Amino acid sequence: MSSLIVTKSAGIRNRLIQGFSSLKHLKHIHAALLRLGLDEDTYLLNKVLRFSFNFGNTNYSFRILDQTKEPNIFLFNTMIRGLVLNDCFQESIEIYHSMRKEGLSPDSFTFPFVLKACARVLDSESGVKMHSLVVKAGCEADTFVKISLINLYMKCGFIDNAFKVFDDIPEKNFASWTATISGYVGVGKCKEAIDMFRRLLKMDLRPDSFSLVEVLSACKRTGDLRSGEWIDEYITENGMVRNVFVATALVDFYGKCGNMERARSVFDGMLEKNIVSWSSMIQGYASNGLPKEALDLFFKMLNEGLKPDCYAMVGVLCSCARLGALELGDWASNLINGNEFLDNSVLGTALIDMTKAARQSCQLHAIGLDFCFKIPSLMPHMIESQLVYLKPAAATRPSIWGFQDPKINLKIAAILGKANAVHLGRVIVEENLFKLVFISVKMLQRCYVLP
Repeated sequence: MSSLIVTKSAGIRNRLIQGFSSLKHLKHIHAALLRLGLDEDTYLLNKVLRFSFNFGNTNYSFRILDQTKEPNIFLFNTMIRGLVLNDCFQESIEIYHSMRKEGLSPDSFTFPFVLKACARVLDSESGVKMHSLVVKAGCEADTFVKISLINLYMKCGFIDNAFKVFDDIPEKNFASWTATISGYVGVGKCKEAIDMFRRLLKMDLRPDSFSLVEVLSACKRTGDLRSGEWIDEYITENGMVRNVFVATALVDFYGKCGNMERARSVFDGMLEKNIVSWSSMIQGYASNGLPKEALDLFFKMLNEGLKPDCYAMVGVLCSCARLGALELGDWASNLINGNEFLDNSVLGTALIDMTKAARQSCQLHAIGLDFCFKIPSLMPHMIESQLVYLKPAAATRPSIWGFQDPKINLKIAAILGKANAVHLGRVIVEENLFKLVFISVKMLQRCYVLP
């Protein structure tokens, strides 16, 4: 009997090495493991637990851990790692606390993932406590732990703490530099990020595509054209412009800085273009007052068989509004899922801007109003875009106030609870906000034709 168990155990090991095509297949192997009484084999159980996360079913992973009589540090580490990789950050922190209650101490494999989870949920209190445990456990020299601490402090806004951790690293590798640069950009310290990048190059370290994208983002935010051009030269000299992410970051940078000639030069020179590359170029044209060029590029993108994303659509709608190409904008807006207009306030605002330009189109008015009811934060923008065309006398005419339908009044009341004031021309109207909303909605409801 024992020889049979050994044989089947070897078969299970081979299957675990080969991997699984489905959760059902994994459950079958797990059941065989339980039947043979091999559920106390840490190696086998750890493999099953690790594979369970590949199918996105964390409930089954929790069940495996809960049914284990005496889980060890290896199982807990696998559980924490799997939860973090599946973006279950709060759950991973809770598992960590459960591990501590079991009397188990974290090690160098535990800290990076738990610290990452704390950073993502901005749990600075747990992160700081963990830092002290890192020192007690003798893991302060571990590079991955140090980088995780830098990310934690940067995300939580403790810049000085992050830089102290960075300074304490005796032999700084490329990953630690990149983590610090990314952290600075994340908290808006763009000048510091650019300075850190310059120091990195002086150390004769070769940056990867991620750090180049980050530092270009810093140049874009500050409008530092000179530093961006210097980085562009470095990228070209080292042949990194062939990287689609780096080249796209350059296009976006030059677009934001207003140098569309250089942006187009980089774009045309790209051997590979993704939807982000096209969107960056379209948005660059639209934001720099070149709507015709934006639409020309948009149609070229469609001819390449690419489906526009929300960023490309913002540029297209803004260009259509600028040119008065309202029918084109209406047609283009149907190329993406209507729910994206509701989920993305920038996209919803772009459509409302088109209703402002298309104020004689009743259908577009109705669309814009519907978005405002579903995204209350857009209502002030909608009111301003519609009422700016009303003459002062019309805005104060009581005959167009009030509604018979109580549902409309309830919706307006809910919106007004989140809206504080509406900018109308040169006047900030606050006390008459109810009247302004009534006028705007009534105007749309009756398809009010403006002069």
